[in-house]
Amino acid sequence: MPQTFTRVRSTTFIDTGYDFSTSDGYDLMQTVSGAPMTIRVRNDDTVARAIVLDVDNPYKDLILGFTKSGSVDQVVLLQPGQTFDAPLRVFTQETEREVYTLSVRLKNEQGDVDRIPLAIRVQQPQVALDIQILSVDPRTLVTIARLTNLGDTLTDLALDCSSNKSNLGPV
Repeated sequence: MPQTFTRVRSTTFIDTGYDFSTSDGYDLMQTVSGAPMTIRVRNDDTVARAIVLDVDNPYKDLILGFTKSGSVDQVVLLQPGQTFDAPLRVFTQETEREVYTLSVRLKNEQGDVDRIPLAIRVQQPQVALDIQILSVDPRTLVTIARLTNLGDTLTDLALDCSSNKSNLGPV
């Protein structure tokens, strides 16, 4: 009678993938619904294993990763059967797209590597700007105006105050 064997990685992810929706901002650790952005791992081995988590990130405009225990700077030792929730930190203030597809890598001291997909969905802010002209100097045409954001909080705003019209001729 043939025997069947099942190979189990010594350390593995609890979930098969993650899909987080987050706002546009700095040092985010929660989704737009308030749930924590955590990656869950488990030691299925009979001995303790040291693990490290990292994100394979090809995007220059998205900053994210793990800090403290479980990060590339600080391994975490998982006892047999122990689970660990690693908080993910995300910085989306410079993002240029709405969806980022990445992978999370789990590695232990034995060299075992596991990967799962990770999607980060950046909820774009609702922009509603209002400009009010407060005064105009009739001699110099220097204008003082107030720009008010009536929409969502913006992490970055570039403003170009130039005019294509000029009544100046060659001097």
